[in-house]
Amino acid sequence: MRIVLLTAIPFWHPGTSELINELRKEEFSVVALDIFHGRLFTEQNESINILPFKLKGVWARIYLYLFRKKIIQRIIRHDDILDIHFVEPYYSKYLLDLNNKLICSLFGSDLFRTSQDQKKMQIPLFNKADRIVLSKNMLPYFEENFGSMPNKYCFNQYGSNRLDEIIKQKKQFQKAEIKSNWNIPLDKIILTIGYNNKKEQQHLSIITELQKLPSSIIKSTFLIFPLTYGDCGFEYLSAIKVALEKTSFSYLLLEKSLSDQEIVDFRLLSDITINMQTTDALASSIKEAFAAGDMLLIGEWLPYNIYDDLGVHYQKINFNNLATSIIETISNLNDSKIQLDKNTQIIENFASWSFLIKDWTKLYKTL
Repeated sequence: MRIVLLTAIPFWHPGTSELINELRKEEFSVVALDIFHGRLFTEQNESINILPFKLKGVWARIYLYLFRKKIIQRIIRHDDILDIHFVEPYYSKYLLDLNNKLICSLFGSDLFRTSQDQKKMQIPLFNKADRIVLSKNMLPYFEENFGSMPNKYCFNQYGSNRLDEIIKQKKQFQKAEIKSNWNIPLDKIILTIGYNNKKEQQHLSIITELQKLPSSIIKSTFLIFPLTYGDCGFEYLSAIKVALEKTSFSYLLLEKSLSDQEIVDFRLLSDITINMQTTDALASSIKEAFAAGDMLLIGEWLPYNIYDDLGVHYQKINFNNLATSIIETISNLNDSKIQLDKNTQIIENFASWSFLIKDWTKLYKTL
């Protein structure tokens, strides 16, 4: 059995490469294929350019436009299991004629942030799919837009090596040492704002509300903005910097790519995380924050019923009460520690690879 993970930009989401590694431990043969950029990641984890003459730029796009179907026919075997990771609508142009078993694994933005025209292109893919992998909080929106397909649902998600490391390192974490390494004052309470540089994180609106905090809170807090990935562009990043310069906050903008250990460090450094993005599925960054023992302030519009059902402790907020919620959270932070420690165990049982890989392997074996 060979599994072909189809992904528009291989491994831009670390869960994809981690899933491959976990499946290989279970003795699956796995490759990743990017039909939109012409890259193949082999069973030996070699990255191969599948375009002739190392074509680049406009010539690569022309070649792929003309010969993408032939590339697919050449690489994909008749008995391969195809698993689309991030259901890019344009797959419907290339996969519908294949007779392979097909899985559609939804990330979140490929469901919540697609236009109506893009959704029309996704419909044939979901109709053809043998299984649709999604989280339970995606289900109402999925059925509202695509109808009910109960026989195809497989409720699962990605694990996170970083999450596993956060849990492992939490008890012996030296917060003062790491703060010192990043020139963060030892006595400051750390607020983390969002987890990427997309406009949907609503950084500018959050900064506006943070300025309503009393000066005593502003002086005692330190803001961290993880802006290491996303597609907002230079203008948006500049707007964030201009907005922050007008405040009295001390802050750190994380713009360059971080190592896994650095990400673990920042999760464990943070005391409070504010997540007020416009939509969300089950982002790994949020699960990591829960596992780290962060107090999360989360937009009340986000579909987090699954966390409610699990008994995860967090606070639902909106822009009108963001400032007052921060004040209350800071004053009660020590009293919340027992509940926040319980979050770590809940998330470990819910989202660690050791727990999740069992359902991924079951999915492929029973297809």
